[in-house]
Amino acid sequence: MEVAFGRVGDICVDTPEWFNWLKFQPSFRAVEVGGECTFTKSNGYWLAKKCVGGRRRQINVGASAKVTRVAIKEACHNLNLSDGGWWEFLDCRKKSKEVAVRSRIHHTSEEFLVAVKNLERIQALAKSRGEDVIARELSETIKEFWKLKTESLLY
Repeated sequence: MEVAFGRVGDICVDTPEWFNWLKFQPSFRAVEVGGECTFTKSNGYWLAKKCVGGRRRQINVGASAKVTRVAIKEACHNLNLSDGGWWEFLDCRKKSKEVAVRSRIHHTSEEFLVAVKNLERIQALAKSRGEDVIARELSETIKEFWKLKTESLLY
């Protein structure tokens, strides 16, 4: 099946019908202004994939609830970046994950605040580049860090 510019047949992306349709699909091809890619479901999670210059690129999108119009547009855009843009995108994601891991290991107040400020800086960078899915995930991560920090202070 092909999802073109936010529609598959009579179904619009982000509607209840869309999320119901996703339940029964193992994969679909997405076409957006920023390019095209293939989404496949693996163990209940969606991956966006594309082969560029003989090399496979892949982005973990997440559970079906995260396969929204914004996520599809961003995946199509990011998977179709030039090699330099793709490596910059991967580096940005890697740095955000490293900060997340470090802040879970270290719970001192100073290190925690530095980690959160780094996440907020990366989130602002993602927002400025129009990468709303990454920015939203970072926002959720920051909230979870504060929750973990609060819980660790209670014990």
